Amino acid sequence: MDHIEAVNNQAVERYLLGQMPDVEIDAFEKHFFECRTCADEVESGVLFQENARAAFPPVPQPATSAHRNWLSQWLSPWWARPAFAAPALAAGLLAAAVVYQAGFVIPALRQELARAQSPQALVSFLLKSVTRGQEGGKEKPFLIPAGAPAFLVQMDLDDTSFPQYESALYDKSGAFRWSVDAPAPPPGGQLNVVIPVAGLRPGVYTLKVHGIRGSQVGPETSYSIPLQFK
Repeated sequence: MDHIEAVNNQAVERYLLGQMPDVEIDAFEKHFFECRTCADEVESGVLFQENARAAFPPVPQPATSAHRNWLSQWLSPWWARPAFAAPALAAGLLAAAVVYQAGFVIPALRQELARAQSPQALVSFLLKSVTRGQEGGKEKPFLIPAGAPAFLVQMDLDDTSFPQYESALYDKSGAFRWSVDAPAPPPGGQLNVVIPVAGLRPGVYTLKVHGIRGSQVGPETSYSIPLQFK
């Protein structure tokens, strides 16, 4: 996910309100850890929710049936006041939404943002494309240290003529995990991709990379990532 896509899809708002599908969460979290603008917007949203939670009493959590009806019971007195119904209802809904959603925001979001903005040492690996790798042989696993939040992979591209490159990660079953776009490296340089460890299990993953120029898509190159964790 790039910044333009995040803005067009209102990713910050949907992420903070818990309206983002699971399939998008990993991609957006990876993006805002690299995008200062989105990181600032997420942090501002969290601060707003925390301030609202401090200003309003917590919503009680009774039995399921009562929980479903608490909002209508809380708002019902306002319906008897036509002159104030619309503005009061809007304010009440906003306050209720903020209080309710604040309880479902990732508790350690601010700590994660601070950690992402701090200097970090990442273990890195140089990838070889499947066509250039030793086919049929046993691949040497990439050992990821315990507690490492991410690791870096580096790729030598045969063709750096495209202005942008998309890297997509697939697990051993062939299921898509996420994708990320990056500008082309300088001639003779390497394409670097940071891969978050969260949600990954030991096994062989595949990173598929292709160039992008407008609507034109370049040939795809596959790289094998055999993971093990210490």
